[in-house]
Formats: sequence, structure tokens, C-alpha cells
Amino acid sequence: MKRKILNIIEKNGRLAAADVAAMLGESEEEVAAAMAEMEKQGIIGGYHA
Repeated sequence: MKRKILNIIEKNGRLAAADVAAMLGESEEEVAAAMAEMEKQGIIGGYHA
């Protein structure tokens, strides 16, 4: 799921976790947690449009 999240936010970094979750058919909580974990690990360094 993390790779799918990254693919989506690479194309549009302005999407909220709820939007990404809807695109993936996952819960907002799961997506938000995965995004937060990737931020802590330095995989996601920031969000840009």
C-alpha cells in the first residue's frame, strides 16, 4: 500500500489522506498512519503541488 500512496502523492502532493484513501479503497486512518510513518522514516520529505 505504501508504494501506491507514494505513486499518488508524487502526482499530486496536495491530496489529503482522505482523498488518497478513497482512491485506494482503504480507510483514511490506515492511509494517514502509513503517510505519517513514511514521513518519520524520511521517505516522504514534504508535499508540493
